[in-house]
Amino acid sequence: MKPIIIILFLIIYSVVPVRAQTYLQVGDTAPSISGLRWLQGGPIEKFQRGKTYALVFAASWCSPCLSSIREISEFAEAHRAETETLTFFIHEQIGQGKGPYGDHLVRFLRGYDEKLECPVAIDDQKGTLQQAWQIDDTQQNALPIFIVVDRDGKIGWIGTAIAQLEQAVKHINSSAYSLSREIEKARSAAKNDAPFDFKKLYLVDGNGGADDAFAFRSVIARYEGKIGAPNPEFIQEVTGIYATPYVQAGRVQLIGAPLSMLYYTAYSDSLNNNPPSRNPVTNLFRDTIAAPHHRTSYGRWWHKPVLDVADSSLFQFDWKSPVNRYNYSLQVPAVLGTAAFMQALMQRDLLGYFGYDVTVETRMMPYWKLSAPDKAKAKKLLASRHQGKTFEVIAEDGAYHFKNAIVRDIIWMCGSNFGYRSHDYGRMPVGQQGAFMDETGLDLEIDFRYQDKCTFEEFRSYLASKGLLLTRAQKPMKVVVIRDPKN
Repeated sequence: MKPIIIILFLIIYSVVPVRAQTYLQVGDTAPSISGLRWLQGGPIEKFQRGKTYALVFAASWCSPCLSSIREISEFAEAHRAETETLTFFIHEQIGQGKGPYGDHLVRFLRGYDEKLECPVAIDDQKGTLQQAWQIDDTQQNALPIFIVVDRDGKIGWIGTAIAQLEQAVKHINSSAYSLSREIEKARSAAKNDAPFDFKKLYLVDGNGGADDAFAFRSVIARYEGKIGAPNPEFIQEVTGIYATPYVQAGRVQLIGAPLSMLYYTAYSDSLNNNPPSRNPVTNLFRDTIAAPHHRTSYGRWWHKPVLDVADSSLFQFDWKSPVNRYNYSLQVPAVLGTAAFMQALMQRDLLGYFGYDVTVETRMMPYWKLSAPDKAKAKKLLASRHQGKTFEVIAEDGAYHFKNAIVRDIIWMCGSNFGYRSHDYGRMPVGQQGAFMDETGLDLEIDFRYQDKCTFEEFRSYLASKGLLLTRAQKPMKVVVIRDPKN
Protein backbone atom coordinates (compact mmCIF):
# COMPACT_ATOMS: atom_id res chain seq x y z
CA MET A 1 0.00 0.00 0.00
CA LYS A 2 1.56 3.30 -1.10
CA PRO A 3 0.59 6.34 0.97
CA ILE A 4 -0.73 9.51 -0.61
CA ILE A 5 1.20 12.44 0.77
CA ILE A 6 -0.97 15.50 1.30
CA ILE A 7 -0.11 19.01 2.40
CA LEU A 8 -3.10 20.53 4.16
CA PHE A 9 -3.51 24.08 5.48
CA LEU A 10 -6.68 24.88 7.43
CA ILE A 11 -7.48 28.40 8.52
CA ILE A 12 -10.13 28.24 11.25
CA TYR A 13 -9.82 31.69 12.77
CA SER A 14 -9.42 35.07 11.16
CA VAL A 15 -5.81 36.09 11.26
CA VAL A 16 -5.03 39.38 12.94
CA PRO A 17 -1.86 41.15 11.81
CA VAL A 18 0.87 40.92 14.43
CA ARG A 19 3.07 43.83 15.38
CA ALA A 20 6.45 43.50 13.72
CA GLN A 21 9.31 42.62 16.07
CA THR A 22 12.87 43.82 15.97
CA TYR A 23 15.45 41.05 15.80
CA LEU A 24 19.08 40.49 15.04
CA GLN A 25 19.65 40.25 11.30
CA VAL A 26 22.39 39.31 8.88
CA GLY A 27 24.52 42.40 8.34
CA ASP A 28 24.07 43.82 11.86
CA THR A 29 27.15 44.65 13.92
CA ALA A 30 27.74 41.86 16.44
CA PRO A 31 26.66 42.98 19.94
CA SER A 32 29.01 42.99 22.90
CA ILE A 33 30.23 39.87 24.74
CA SER A 34 32.06 41.75 27.51
CA GLY A 35 31.42 41.28 31.21
CA LEU A 36 30.64 37.56 31.04
CA ARG A 37 31.71 34.92 33.54
CA TRP A 38 33.97 32.52 31.64
CA LEU A 39 33.77 28.98 32.95
CA GLN A 40 36.22 27.49 30.46
CA GLY A 41 38.80 29.27 28.32
CA GLY A 42 38.66 33.04 27.84
CA PRO A 43 38.12 35.66 28.91
CA ILE A 44 37.22 37.07 25.50
CA GLU A 45 35.99 40.65 25.71
CA LYS A 46 35.54 41.53 22.03
CA PHE A 47 35.72 40.16 18.52
CA GLN A 48 39.04 40.58 16.75
CA ARG A 49 38.92 41.99 13.24
CA GLY A 50 40.12 39.52 10.62
CA LYS A 51 38.85 36.54 12.63
CA THR A 52 35.65 34.51 12.22
CA TYR A 53 33.61 33.37 15.23
CA ALA A 54 30.99 30.63 15.52
CA LEU A 55 28.73 31.33 18.51
CA VAL A 56 26.58 28.70 20.18
CA PHE A 57 23.73 29.83 22.44
CA ALA A 58 22.57 26.94 24.64
CA ALA A 59 21.13 26.01 28.04
CA SER A 60 21.84 23.15 30.45
CA TRP A 61 18.13 22.27 30.66
CA CYS A 62 17.83 22.03 26.86
CA SER A 63 17.97 18.39 25.66
CA PRO A 64 18.82 19.27 22.02
CA CYS A 65 21.69 21.43 23.30
CA LEU A 66 23.11 18.60 25.39
CA SER A 67 22.75 16.06 22.59
CA SER A 68 24.70 18.46 20.31
CA ILE A 69 27.73 18.84 22.60
CA ARG A 70 29.78 16.19 20.82
CA GLU A 71 29.03 17.72 17.39
CA ILE A 72 29.84 21.20 18.68
CA SER A 73 33.18 19.96 20.02
CA GLU A 74 33.97 18.15 16.77
CA PHE A 75 33.06 21.29 14.81
CA ALA A 76 35.25 23.48 17.04
CA GLU A 77 38.22 21.14 16.60
CA ALA A 78 37.76 20.82 12.83
CA HIS A 79 37.64 24.60 12.27
CA ARG A 80 40.02 25.75 15.01
CA ALA A 81 42.58 27.09 12.54
CA GLU A 82 40.27 29.66 10.91
CA THR A 83 37.26 30.01 13.25
CA GLU A 84 36.92 30.38 17.02
CA THR A 85 33.93 28.59 18.52
CA LEU A 86 32.38 30.10 21.67
CA THR A 87 29.53 28.58 23.68
CA PHE A 88 27.24 30.82 25.74
CA PHE A 89 24.77 29.37 28.25
CA ILE A 90 21.66 31.55 28.61
CA HIS A 91 18.34 31.26 30.48
CA GLU A 92 20.18 29.45 33.29
CA GLN A 93 17.92 30.99 35.93
CA ILE A 94 15.66 28.00 35.27
CA GLY A 95 18.15 25.58 36.79
CA GLN A 96 19.92 27.78 39.34
CA GLY A 97 20.29 26.04 42.69
CA LYS A 98 22.06 27.01 45.89
CA GLY A 99 25.43 28.74 45.92
CA PRO A 100 26.93 31.47 43.71
CA TYR A 101 25.23 31.93 40.36
CA GLY A 102 26.89 29.84 37.68
CA ASP A 103 28.41 27.22 40.00
CA HIS A 104 25.60 24.82 39.09
CA LEU A 105 26.76 24.97 35.46
CA VAL A 106 30.39 24.35 36.45
CA ARG A 107 29.32 21.19 38.30
CA PHE A 108 27.08 20.14 35.44
CA LEU A 109 29.76 20.54 32.74
CA ARG A 110 32.29 18.72 34.89
CA GLY A 111 29.99 15.73 35.37
CA TYR A 112 28.42 15.51 31.91
CA ASP A 113 29.51 12.59 29.69
CA GLU A 114 30.51 14.73 26.70
CA LYS A 115 33.00 17.59 27.08
CA LEU A 116 32.78 20.95 25.34
CA GLU A 117 36.14 21.51 23.66
CA CYS A 118 35.83 25.28 23.31
CA PRO A 119 35.60 28.41 25.51
CA VAL A 120 32.39 28.51 27.59
CA ALA A 121 30.71 31.48 29.31
CA ILE A 122 27.44 32.00 31.18
CA ASP A 123 25.05 34.92 30.85
CA ASP A 124 24.30 36.90 34.02
CA GLN A 125 21.05 36.57 35.98
CA LYS A 126 19.61 39.66 34.28
CA GLY A 127 19.96 38.03 30.86
CA THR A 128 22.21 40.83 29.59
CA LEU A 129 23.78 38.72 26.82
CA GLN A 130 20.45 37.21 25.77
CA GLN A 131 18.88 40.66 25.50
CA ALA A 132 21.84 42.16 23.66
CA TRP A 133 21.78 39.36 21.10
CA GLN A 134 17.95 39.36 20.93
CA ILE A 135 17.92 35.56 21.09
CA ASP A 136 14.14 35.36 21.44
CA ASP A 137 13.67 37.62 18.43
CA THR A 138 15.97 36.04 15.85
CA GLN A 139 13.09 34.16 14.23
CA GLN A 140 14.65 30.97 15.60
CA ASN A 141 12.32 29.52 18.20
CA ALA A 142 14.63 26.79 19.42
CA LEU A 143 17.90 26.28 21.22
CA PRO A 144 20.69 25.75 20.42
CA ILE A 145 21.04 28.81 18.19
CA PHE A 146 24.16 29.28 16.06
CA ILE A 147 25.42 32.68 14.89
CA VAL A 148 28.48 33.34 12.74
CA VAL A 149 30.35 36.63 13.12
CA ASP A 150 32.47 37.42 10.07
CA ARG A 151 35.95 38.95 9.91
CA ASP A 152 34.53 42.48 10.06
CA GLY A 153 32.50 41.88 13.21
CA LYS A 154 29.20 41.59 11.29
CA ILE A 155 26.51 38.93 11.60
CA GLY A 156 27.03 36.65 8.61
CA TRP A 157 24.58 33.84 9.38
CA ILE A 158 21.94 32.77 11.94
CA GLY A 159 20.48 29.28 12.26
CA THR A 160 19.61 26.30 14.46
CA ALA A 161 21.19 23.34 12.62
CA ILE A 162 24.84 22.51 13.20
CA ALA A 163 25.06 20.89 9.75
CA GLN A 164 24.11 24.25 8.23
CA LEU A 165 26.61 25.97 10.53
CA GLU A 166 29.34 23.89 8.94
CA GLN A 167 28.33 25.10 5.48
CA ALA A 168 27.93 28.72 6.63
CA VAL A 169 31.41 28.88 8.15
CA LYS A 170 33.01 27.39 5.05
CA HIS A 171 31.20 29.95 2.88
CA ILE A 172 31.98 32.95 5.11
CA ASN A 173 35.66 31.97 5.22
CA SER A 174 35.80 31.60 1.43
CA SER A 175 36.65 34.21 -1.23
CA ALA A 176 33.08 33.92 -2.55
CA TYR A 177 31.62 35.47 0.60
CA SER A 178 30.05 38.92 0.25
CA LEU A 179 28.15 40.43 3.18
CA SER A 180 26.09 42.64 0.89
CA ARG A 181 24.89 39.58 -1.06
CA GLU A 182 24.05 37.76 2.20
CA ILE A 183 22.04 40.77 3.36
CA GLU A 184 20.13 40.87 0.08
CA LYS A 185 19.39 37.13 0.29
CA ALA A 186 18.13 37.52 3.88
CA ARG A 187 15.91 40.47 2.91
CA SER A 188 14.52 38.60 -0.06
CA ALA A 189 13.69 35.62 2.10
CA ALA A 190 11.96 37.86 4.65
CA LYS A 191 9.59 39.51 2.19
CA ASN A 192 5.96 38.47 2.59
CA ASP A 193 4.26 40.91 0.23
CA ALA A 194 4.34 38.78 -2.92
CA PRO A 195 1.11 38.88 -4.99
CA PHE A 196 -1.34 36.01 -4.62
CA ASP A 197 -1.14 33.25 -7.23
CA PHE A 198 -4.28 31.07 -7.07
CA LYS A 199 -2.39 28.23 -8.77
CA LYS A 200 -0.16 27.93 -5.69
CA LEU A 201 -1.07 27.02 -2.12
CA TYR A 202 -2.08 29.89 0.12
CA LEU A 203 0.80 31.23 2.31
CA VAL A 204 3.40 28.84 0.86
CA ASP A 205 6.47 30.90 -0.08
CA GLY A 206 4.61 34.02 1.05
CA ASN A 207 1.77 33.51 -1.43
CA GLY A 208 -0.96 35.85 -0.16
CA GLY A 209 0.69 36.60 3.17
CA ALA A 210 3.48 35.73 5.56
CA ASP A 211 4.32 32.03 5.76
CA ASP A 212 3.33 31.94 9.45
CA ALA A 213 0.07 33.92 9.10
CA PHE A 214 -2.17 30.97 9.95
CA ALA A 215 -4.08 29.85 13.02
CA PHE A 216 -4.31 26.14 12.25
CA ARG A 217 -2.02 24.03 10.08
CA SER A 218 -1.36 20.35 9.42
CA VAL A 219 1.44 19.23 7.09
CA ILE A 220 3.00 15.90 6.21
CA ALA A 221 5.76 15.29 3.67
CA ARG A 222 8.37 12.76 2.76
CA TYR A 223 11.71 13.34 4.46
CA GLU A 224 14.52 14.16 2.04
CA GLY A 225 17.38 14.20 4.51
CA LYS A 226 18.16 17.90 4.05
CA ILE A 227 17.12 19.14 7.51
CA GLY A 228 17.52 17.94 11.05
CA ALA A 229 15.87 18.59 14.39
CA PRO A 230 15.28 16.85 17.74
CA ASN A 231 12.01 14.94 17.76
CA PRO A 232 9.64 14.87 20.74
CA GLU A 233 8.85 11.36 21.95
CA PHE A 234 5.40 12.29 23.20
CA ILE A 235 2.78 15.00 22.76
CA GLN A 236 3.13 17.35 25.69
CA GLU A 237 0.55 19.78 27.00
CA VAL A 238 2.40 23.06 27.26
CA THR A 239 1.27 26.04 29.31
CA GLY A 240 2.91 29.43 29.72
CA ILE A 241 4.65 28.12 32.81
CA TYR A 242 6.24 25.11 31.18
CA ALA A 243 6.78 26.34 27.62
CA THR A 244 10.41 26.43 26.45
CA PRO A 245 11.98 27.88 23.30
CA TYR A 246 11.78 24.47 21.58
CA VAL A 247 8.51 23.09 23.04
CA GLN A 248 5.59 25.42 22.38
CA ALA A 249 1.89 25.38 23.12
CA GLY A 250 -0.35 23.92 20.42
CA ARG A 251 2.50 22.48 18.37
CA VAL A 252 3.59 18.98 17.35
CA GLN A 253 6.55 18.69 15.02
CA LEU A 254 8.59 15.64 14.00
CA ILE A 255 11.36 15.75 11.38
CA GLY A 256 12.68 12.66 9.62
CA ALA A 257 10.52 10.39 11.77
CA PRO A 258 9.82 6.77 10.79
CA LEU A 259 6.17 5.77 10.47
CA SER A 260 6.27 3.82 13.73
CA MET A 261 7.31 6.97 15.62
CA LEU A 262 4.46 8.97 14.09
CA TYR A 263 1.90 6.37 15.16
CA TYR A 264 3.39 5.95 18.63
CA THR A 265 3.34 9.72 19.19
CA ALA A 266 -0.29 9.91 18.06
CA TYR A 267 -1.62 7.02 20.14
CA SER A 268 0.61 6.48 23.17
CA ASP A 269 0.53 8.26 26.51
CA SER A 270 1.12 12.02 26.58
CA LEU A 271 4.06 11.46 28.94
CA ASN A 272 7.64 10.56 28.14
CA ASN A 273 8.51 6.86 28.20
CA ASN A 274 12.11 7.12 29.34
CA PRO A 275 13.50 6.06 32.74
CA PRO A 276 13.17 8.78 35.40
CA SER A 277 16.48 10.59 35.84
CA ARG A 278 17.91 13.09 38.26
CA ASN A 279 17.87 16.79 37.50
CA PRO A 280 21.58 17.66 36.99
CA VAL A 281 21.19 20.84 39.04
CA THR A 282 18.93 19.88 41.95
CA ASN A 283 19.87 16.16 42.05
CA LEU A 284 16.18 15.36 42.57
CA PHE A 285 14.48 12.75 40.41
CA ARG A 286 12.50 14.68 37.83
CA ASP A 287 9.21 12.87 38.42
CA THR A 288 9.32 13.75 42.14
CA ILE A 289 9.03 17.44 41.24
CA ALA A 290 5.46 18.77 41.10
CA ALA A 291 5.34 19.54 37.38
CA PRO A 292 3.33 17.71 34.70
CA HIS A 293 6.18 17.45 32.20
CA HIS A 294 8.33 15.52 34.70
CA ARG A 295 5.97 12.54 34.96
CA THR A 296 6.72 9.37 33.01
CA SER A 297 4.91 6.33 31.62
CA TYR A 298 8.06 4.20 31.90
CA GLY A 299 7.17 0.57 32.49
CA ARG A 300 3.45 1.18 31.90
CA TRP A 301 3.53 1.59 28.10
CA TRP A 302 5.39 -0.65 25.65
CA HIS A 303 7.98 1.52 23.95
CA LYS A 304 7.04 0.95 20.29
CA PRO A 305 4.01 -0.08 18.20
CA VAL A 306 3.27 -3.75 17.60
CA LEU A 307 2.73 -4.45 13.89
CA ASP A 308 -0.07 -6.77 12.76
CA VAL A 309 0.14 -6.05 9.03
CA ALA A 310 0.62 -8.25 5.98
CA ASP A 311 3.24 -5.94 4.47
CA SER A 312 5.50 -4.09 6.93
CA SER A 313 7.80 -2.57 4.30
CA LEU A 314 6.59 0.99 5.01
CA PHE A 315 7.78 0.58 8.60
CA GLN A 316 11.30 -0.54 7.65
CA PHE A 317 13.87 2.26 7.90
CA ASP A 318 17.49 3.10 8.57
CA TRP A 319 18.51 6.30 10.39
CA LYS A 320 21.26 6.73 7.79
CA SER A 321 18.73 6.88 4.95
CA PRO A 322 15.71 9.17 4.30
CA VAL A 323 13.67 6.23 2.95
CA ASN A 324 10.37 5.62 4.81
CA ARG A 325 10.82 8.70 6.99
CA TYR A 326 8.48 11.68 7.17
CA ASN A 327 8.14 15.26 8.34
CA TYR A 328 4.98 16.06 10.29
CA SER A 329 3.97 19.49 11.56
CA LEU A 330 0.81 20.47 13.42
CA GLN A 331 -0.01 23.91 14.82
CA VAL A 332 -3.28 24.81 16.54
CA PRO A 333 -4.23 27.85 18.63
CA ALA A 334 -2.57 27.57 22.04
CA VAL A 335 -5.94 27.68 23.81
CA LEU A 336 -6.90 24.43 22.03
CA GLY A 337 -3.53 22.75 22.42
CA THR A 338 -4.33 19.96 24.84
CA ALA A 339 -2.53 16.67 24.32
CA ALA A 340 -5.85 14.88 23.71
CA PHE A 341 -6.92 17.37 21.02
CA MET A 342 -3.59 17.30 19.19
CA GLN A 343 -3.39 13.51 19.35
CA ALA A 344 -6.92 13.27 17.90
CA LEU A 345 -5.89 15.52 15.00
CA MET A 346 -2.72 13.57 14.41
CA GLN A 347 -4.66 10.29 14.46
CA ARG A 348 -7.05 11.74 11.88
CA ASP A 349 -4.15 12.79 9.67
CA LEU A 350 -2.43 9.39 9.85
CA LEU A 351 -5.68 7.61 9.06
CA GLY A 352 -6.19 9.84 6.03
CA TYR A 353 -2.59 9.56 4.83
CA PHE A 354 -1.84 5.87 5.47
CA GLY A 355 -5.16 4.18 6.31
CA TYR A 356 -4.06 1.75 9.03
CA ASP A 357 -6.41 0.73 11.85
CA VAL A 358 -4.94 1.34 15.30
CA THR A 359 -5.99 0.21 18.78
CA VAL A 360 -4.50 0.60 22.23
CA GLU A 361 -4.57 -2.69 24.12
CA THR A 362 -3.31 -4.10 27.41
CA ARG A 363 -0.95 -7.04 26.87
CA MET A 364 1.61 -8.99 28.87
CA MET A 365 4.96 -7.57 27.77
CA PRO A 366 8.55 -8.34 28.81
CA TYR A 367 10.62 -6.18 31.14
CA TRP A 368 13.77 -6.47 33.26
CA LYS A 369 13.08 -7.07 36.96
CA LEU A 370 15.67 -5.92 39.49
CA SER A 371 15.29 -8.00 42.66
CA ALA A 372 17.15 -8.75 45.87
CA PRO A 373 16.53 -12.42 46.81
CA ASP A 374 18.55 -11.97 50.01
CA LYS A 375 17.75 -8.45 51.22
CA ALA A 376 20.06 -8.64 54.21
CA LYS A 377 23.00 -9.57 51.99
CA ALA A 378 22.19 -6.85 49.47
CA LYS A 379 21.90 -4.21 52.18
CA LYS A 380 25.26 -5.21 53.63
CA LEU A 381 26.98 -5.05 50.23
CA LEU A 382 25.32 -1.85 49.01
CA ALA A 383 24.73 0.33 52.08
CA SER A 384 26.50 3.68 51.90
CA ARG A 385 29.08 4.34 54.58
CA HIS A 386 27.77 7.86 55.01
CA GLN A 387 23.99 7.63 55.35
CA GLY A 388 22.25 11.01 55.12
CA LYS A 389 25.07 12.71 53.21
CA THR A 390 24.73 14.49 49.87
CA PHE A 391 24.24 12.42 46.72
CA GLU A 392 27.15 12.66 44.30
CA VAL A 393 28.62 10.96 41.26
CA ILE A 394 32.40 10.85 40.91
CA ALA A 395 33.97 10.07 37.53
CA GLU A 396 37.24 8.26 38.16
CA ASP A 397 39.32 5.56 36.45
CA GLY A 398 36.82 5.13 33.63
CA ALA A 399 33.91 4.55 36.00
CA TYR A 400 31.08 6.51 37.62
CA HIS A 401 31.03 6.06 41.39
CA PHE A 402 27.61 6.74 42.91
CA LYS A 403 27.68 7.87 46.54
CA ASN A 404 24.59 8.08 48.78
CA ALA A 405 22.41 7.02 45.86
CA ILE A 406 19.22 4.94 45.91
CA VAL A 407 18.13 1.89 43.91
CA ARG A 408 16.39 4.20 41.41
CA ASP A 409 19.87 5.33 40.34
CA ILE A 410 20.67 1.76 39.31
CA ILE A 411 17.43 1.67 37.32
CA TRP A 412 18.43 4.97 35.69
CA MET A 413 21.87 3.65 34.70
CA CYS A 414 20.34 0.46 33.26
CA GLY A 415 17.64 2.35 31.37
CA SER A 416 19.93 5.08 30.09
CA ASN A 417 22.64 2.71 28.85
CA PHE A 418 20.73 -0.39 27.81
CA GLY A 419 17.35 1.12 27.02
CA TYR A 420 15.28 1.85 23.94
CA ARG A 421 14.34 4.79 21.68
CA SER A 422 16.48 7.81 22.64
CA HIS A 423 18.48 5.60 25.05
CA ASP A 424 19.24 2.88 22.50
CA TYR A 425 23.01 2.92 21.99
CA GLY A 426 23.16 -0.52 20.40
CA ARG A 427 24.32 -2.17 23.62
CA MET A 428 21.17 -4.25 24.00
CA PRO A 429 19.76 -6.39 21.15
CA VAL A 430 16.39 -4.99 20.00
CA GLY A 431 14.64 -8.23 20.92
CA GLN A 432 15.80 -7.96 24.54
CA GLN A 433 14.97 -4.30 25.10
CA GLY A 434 12.43 -3.38 27.75
CA ALA A 435 11.90 -1.26 30.84
CA PHE A 436 13.93 -1.85 34.00
CA MET A 437 11.77 -2.04 37.13
CA ASP A 438 12.81 -1.93 40.79
CA GLU A 439 11.32 -4.83 42.75
CA THR A 440 14.04 -5.06 45.39
CA GLY A 441 12.06 -3.53 48.25
CA LEU A 442 15.30 -1.85 49.39
CA ASP A 443 14.90 1.59 50.97
CA LEU A 444 18.32 2.88 51.95
CA GLU A 445 21.17 4.99 50.64
CA ILE A 446 23.65 2.94 48.63
CA ASP A 447 27.04 3.14 46.96
CA PHE A 448 27.70 1.47 43.61
CA ARG A 449 29.69 2.01 40.45
CA TYR A 450 29.07 1.86 36.72
CA GLN A 451 32.04 1.10 34.47
CA ASP A 452 31.94 3.37 31.43
CA LYS A 453 30.82 1.58 28.26
CA CYS A 454 30.55 -1.80 29.96
CA THR A 455 28.31 -4.41 28.37
CA PHE A 456 24.92 -5.34 29.76
CA GLU A 457 26.17 -8.72 30.91
CA GLU A 458 29.15 -7.09 32.65
CA PHE A 459 26.91 -4.69 34.58
CA ARG A 460 24.44 -7.48 35.28
CA SER A 461 27.27 -9.59 36.72
CA TYR A 462 28.45 -6.68 38.85
CA LEU A 463 24.96 -6.19 40.29
CA ALA A 464 24.78 -9.91 41.07
CA SER A 465 27.99 -9.53 43.10
CA LYS A 466 26.11 -6.92 45.15
CA GLY A 467 23.14 -9.21 45.78
CA LEU A 468 20.91 -7.82 43.00
CA LEU A 469 19.51 -9.91 40.15
CA LEU A 470 18.31 -8.69 36.75
CA THR A 471 15.89 -11.24 35.30
CA ARG A 472 13.40 -11.25 32.44
CA ALA A 473 9.74 -11.08 33.49
CA GLN A 474 6.36 -10.00 32.12
CA LYS A 475 3.76 -7.50 33.25
CA PRO A 476 0.66 -5.87 31.74
CA MET A 477 1.42 -2.78 29.66
CA LYS A 478 -0.47 -0.54 27.26
CA VAL A 479 0.45 -1.36 23.66
CA VAL A 480 -0.19 0.54 20.40
CA VAL A 481 -1.24 -2.10 17.83
CA ILE A 482 -1.25 -1.27 14.08
CA ARG A 483 -3.35 -3.41 11.74
CA ASP A 484 -4.24 -3.42 8.06
CA PRO A 485 -7.46 -1.58 7.11
CA LYS A 486 -10.62 -3.64 7.69
CA ASN A 487 -11.95 -2.88 4.22
